[in-house]
Amino acid sequence: MTTRTRVPALGAEGWFTPDADEPTLLGRRCAACGTYAFPQAELGCPNPACTGDELDEVALSRRGTVWGYTDAPPPPPAPGPPPPAGGGGRSRSRSASPPSTWRRRA
Repeated sequence: MTTRTRVPALGAEGWFTPDADEPTLLGRRCAACGTYAFPQAELGCPNPACTGDELDEVALSRRGTVWGYTDAPPPPPAPGPPPPAGGGGRSRSRSASPPSTWRRRA
């Protein structure tokens, strides 16, 4: 039997406690007004009515309500026919001059 090593999602370092059995989200709490912030606010209290800038790191509850979320599906395919398999298309260039004015070099 193999054991799995838990690795945080890309870009999520510092978002969870290092406890492998029961990881908990980490947030910040304003010392002045008690507002919680997640993800962790770095530039002061997120409450517009508060001017506090001292934020303490806190473990957030493991239970709660999701008030909103974002779904980021992959982008749609480009319009038009798909490119040929293997990229075997020919490249053509056009000249501004008609072929009758071209001269051959000797």
